[in-house]
Amino acid sequence: MELTGYTGEPQLTDIVGRVAHSDISFKNNKFETSSVLVNKLHQNIVWGQRGNFVSVPTDCPQRDERLGWMGDAEIFAPTATYNADVRGVFIQNL
Repeated sequence: MELTGYTGEPQLTDIVGRVAHSDISFKNNKFETSSVLVNKLHQNIVWGQRGNFVSVPTDCPQRDERLGWMGDAEIFAPTATYNADVRGVFIQNL
């Protein structure tokens, strides 16, 4: 993150982070096990999906694979559809 034009010493409360992702619903995503580690893994998968589903499914938003090819999305599609209503993401890109 870069903060420009701010005079003074910024505090953590001065900055608000916003998550950007496609308009997909994660409301029906119910997954819970007796394992704290498995639950955390699933939560990380969902957050990874949010970060990689911005307009088109991508692989890694920090590298050139973010350009929207569908190789990894094909493999991840069953998980993605379990986690969220992703019809708008996949159908708009047919």
